[in-house]
Amino acid sequence: MATGAFPLSDIPGATASAATTARVTVCSLQWNPIGTTIAGDGTPGVGLQQLRGPEDVFVDPFNTVIVSDTGNNRIQRWVVGAGQGVTIAGQTGGGAGAGANQFNLPEGVVVLPNGDIYVADSFNNRVQFWPAGGGAAVTLPNPPVAGRPCKIA
Repeated sequence: MATGAFPLSDIPGATASAATTARVTVCSLQWNPIGTTIAGDGTPGVGLQQLRGPEDVFVDPFNTVIVSDTGNNRIQRWVVGAGQGVTIAGQTGGGAGAGANQFNLPEGVVVLPNGDIYVADSFNNRVQFWPAGGGAAVTLPNPPVAGRPCKIA
């Protein structure tokens, strides 16, 4: 598809008068048909360069990717161009647990602009909150609806 400035007469149905200009700027955006891997190495595993069954992704204003690495029971942070992630919540060994610093199949993750992190810890039936700058995790009060939390909007 062509982009740039074109005579108004090249646009079907367009008309010109003394009050209009004779040129209109037209632009088109297209997705690259070849994707780019930004997190994980394509093989499931527990290494910092691997993911296992990621369920949710959050991208902050600095293009840092936060991944709910569900199968490894952790939340990973990936800086653009990095060869491996950093575990920011949960444990690095991949095991499930119910402690304040553990998950059992975390599915949803959201990071607020101030850095606070919320995680839907699905099989522990809870939502965990980490304040910006570190500190201990806090379990939010149970929602009024029964079931497992999956995503956070």
